[in-house]
Amino acid sequence: MLPDAGQANARPAAPRQESLAGRAGGTEGINDIMLSPLVHPSAERAELLAECRRLRVKNDFLEGCCAQLQAALRAGEEARLLALQAQKLEAIGQLTGGIAHDVNNLLTVLRGGLHLLPGAVEPARRERLIGRMEGAVSRGAEMTRRLLAFARRQLLQPEPIDLADRAEALATLLTGCLGPRIAVELRFAGDLWPIAADRAALLLSLQNIAENARAAMADGGRFLVTAANRPLFPQGAGKLGLAAGAYVEIACSDTGTGMTPEVLARAFEPFFTTRPVGQGSGLGLPQVHGFAAQSGGAARLESAIGVGTTVILLLPRAAGACGAAGASA
Repeated sequence: MLPDAGQANARPAAPRQESLAGRAGGTEGINDIMLSPLVHPSAERAELLAECRRLRVKNDFLEGCCAQLQAALRAGEEARLLALQAQKLEAIGQLTGGIAHDVNNLLTVLRGGLHLLPGAVEPARRERLIGRMEGAVSRGAEMTRRLLAFARRQLLQPEPIDLADRAEALATLLTGCLGPRIAVELRFAGDLWPIAADRAALLLSLQNIAENARAAMADGGRFLVTAANRPLFPQGAGKLGLAAGAYVEIACSDTGTGMTPEVLARAFEPFFTTRPVGQGSGLGLPQVHGFAAQSGGAARLESAIGVGTTVILLLPRAAGACGAAGASA
């Protein structure tokens, strides 16, 4: 018997429902699909909002830390600038005070000599007074020259100087400055380059270094002068504040008492001295520093208590001898 039209049309409905149930994984699957858009996004949204609040708190904390750090850095920079300014003012005060003191001493000698000279009838007495006044004038001229050297305003006449050829004369000069209780030794490289420097200013610098060494070696010792070629490439030259090129390094070492770090830091300051009043002008090492800088080189110090002090001069190679600088470097 054939089914009627209504039954024929109703039969295919069952497979379609089964197909939907099969695709959905049964009744539970359908319920899950219907509930998931209502429950899960809200939970995720709440979790995201909570995470945002936590991140905002952390961000506020980090911003507060950054603000405090920036304030501390600004305060530290301001303190550093104030300290630097105070050091500059102290150095200027020391410089002007030292100049005033030395000039006053010279003027006292001149004033006293001029006052006594008219009443000095004996020729020998007049000569002594005139000699004292001439000595005061000479010391004033020397002080002016050292100040100009420190300020890099002295008139220099650079010329090629072969230190190896002048070794004997230098040894004689240094021996005279240091005295018989201090042994003088010179060690120059065999292929030493000539330097470009003012001859008189160089000799004065070596004399000033020797005088400081003599004061540090009251019981005698050794004064060693070495000289060697020192090519400087851009990186090494930049650390010393110099241009890259060919230099000669002159190192003057003593076996004296040495300097403390505090004294070493101020050794190049004008009128700074650790010697008793009247035994040191405080212009020797500043002259050395100014001469080296004005000559296109540099000066630095190395020292240790109980070991001694080394003054190192870097002076440029003479222009006429620079042809092989690159090859030698």
